[in-house]
Amino acid sequence: MAYTEQRNFGIGIFNLEKHLGFIAIPFLFINMKINTKQRKIFLLVFALSCFLSSLVCMVYNVYCSIFEYNTLIHEWRFSHERLAEPLGISPIYFALYLSFSFFILLNYLFTHTTSLSKTKKVASAVILFYFLAFIVSLGARTVITSTVLALFVYMLIYARAQKSLYLFTLACLLPLLIGVVVFFNPIVKTRFIDLLSQNYEHSNYGGVFSRTYIWESGLPLIRDNFLLGVGTGDDQAMLDKKFVEDGFFEGVQHYNMHNQYLQSLLSNGLGALLIWLLVLLVQFINAKQKKDSLYFIFLFLFALSCMTESMLCTHKGIVFFIIFSCIFYKSESKVVSN
Repeated sequence: MAYTEQRNFGIGIFNLEKHLGFIAIPFLFINMKINTKQRKIFLLVFALSCFLSSLVCMVYNVYCSIFEYNTLIHEWRFSHERLAEPLGISPIYFALYLSFSFFILLNYLFTHTTSLSKTKKVASAVILFYFLAFIVSLGARTVITSTVLALFVYMLIYARAQKSLYLFTLACLLPLLIGVVVFFNPIVKTRFIDLLSQNYEHSNYGGVFSRTYIWESGLPLIRDNFLLGVGTGDDQAMLDKKFVEDGFFEGVQHYNMHNQYLQSLLSNGLGALLIWLLVLLVQFINAKQKKDSLYFIFLFLFALSCMTESMLCTHKGIVFFIIFSCIFYKSESKVVSN
């Protein structure tokens, strides 16, 4: 804030307020000890909440499909932003929540496989496939990719531990299955095809090229302010100014860096980036020491999402990351893991 321009001082204060959760929320967990049962309840309640939220989206979009398109399920209503519209949340964040919920349920199924009845196992499997289909329909490409990667590795490790050829085959087929779901959803399919587009004008949904335009404008700013950044409240103003200079008018007041690592560099320089990387590294080490696969997956999903989104620029990313980081970090008992 010391070198933030006076006209952007209010924005800087607002940004600081958003990030107070990094201090306030961990403070609430300082003297808290979370045992295995409590952790399981926390996680399952979150997964249930996400499941119920997705059902709200389904019901709403069925209603809209019938009255707007005279059909039960219309592709425009059940894809990307429209699918998450009832919640007023970006499909990227909702997809991340659902992906984490998917792994919560999968981990629960694997760690309680001997105690669950056949009916519960079938019900869990149906919900898991429902989660996957919903995640794909939201069209969040980075989340879909990270989910496929995490699921493939997780299933391989579990198949090896169980010495199960069936699970190994399933692990190999799951990415193909998700690819089929993508192929048969024309909106999501187009979003992935757009990744191959070389310019902004000849595309439908943006992708690598749009991020490239952002990064091409942002990198010179980062280079010139590498150590301290441009200032806590000046990052968007400076980026918008550079967009105008570079002729990327679509980005003005619309795009931040869309990469949390670059966003940290732009706003507050090398020190901010190192602190953020240290936060991730300490938790990855903690997850490894606890042999906690679910903790590791949570960090992997979030860290990879930060490659194409500035996840810590909104409360939806900040609160999600801090609360579950604290829950995992403060879990006192070793969790059964694969």
